[in-house]
Amino acid sequence: MALRPVSIAAVYDGGSRGNPAPAGHTAQVVANAIVEGALGVPGTEVTLVRLGGQELPWDVLDRADTILLGCPTYMGSASAALRAFMEESLRPQLAEHSWQDKLAAGFTDSAGTSGDKLATLQQLSDFAAQHGMVWISFGTPPESDLTTARRFGERVARLTQQWARGREASDAVAIVLDAFDAVERGDDERQVELYHPQATFHWPPSLPYGGTARAGNRRSTWEESWRPFQPSPAERQLSPRVVAASEDEVVVLWHQRGRSEDGEQFDGEVLGLYSVRDGKFARAQMFYFDSAGAARFLERALDT
Repeated sequence: MALRPVSIAAVYDGGSRGNPAPAGHTAQVVANAIVEGALGVPGTEVTLVRLGGQELPWDVLDRADTILLGCPTYMGSASAALRAFMEESLRPQLAEHSWQDKLAAGFTDSAGTSGDKLATLQQLSDFAAQHGMVWISFGTPPESDLTTARRFGERVARLTQQWARGREASDAVAIVLDAFDAVERGDDERQVELYHPQATFHWPPSLPYGGTARAGNRRSTWEESWRPFQPSPAERQLSPRVVAASEDEVVVLWHQRGRSEDGEQFDGEVLGLYSVRDGKFARAQMFYFDSAGAARFLERALDT
């Protein structure tokens, strides 16, 4: 399955003062160089949002994985247009924590070689901290201004991909572990909420419940086979441990346990590959380390 592109929203004030060499819009030139660097990383989309006049696309900013902030430094501070943008984000973005845990980065430029640009960058990073965002630093020593900007854009794009993939993997892990918890507790209602309508469960064919089952008839297979031999929470404990995860797949090592009426116990490891689709548990493929042992246990337990 192809990974979705990560999105960067670059919010900037192009500026109209300062060094006249680039037609008075130095921040615009730097912004373009950063975007060029970011777009050089495959799987990255960038939306330029220039401040001034038009209505801001707040929905684009809310959906973005990273928000890049830029403006000229005037009088040792961020430009008035960017400061106004910061204040506008108070409601609802700050009030509703809409941007919390997004990535953020910033840039500035000024006519002078000093010009207190550090003060502006500190303003931008403080703004990101107010929103609970994670700040991306430059990471490598600067070269010429535009080369630095391109490399900074590339770094922003790469870190956005790492951050977004990690968050999406965390969401998939949460869904899968929630399903394990619901199975352990025998919470059918919660399982129905978690499972995709077309969810499928694939078991080793050598087991009594082997083959493919759908979410609607899953109970008639695995659970009917094992529940009679799980008289206490100890046997129903699956002990899931996440081995690996991506944005739509999770690998979990767990334990299949049971105890027959005559006291025989089974405790076997199972490796499961689980898929998540549309925010729902969509597919499960189980690989028993000892499927023959599990089958023998169930056969003997039924005979007692």
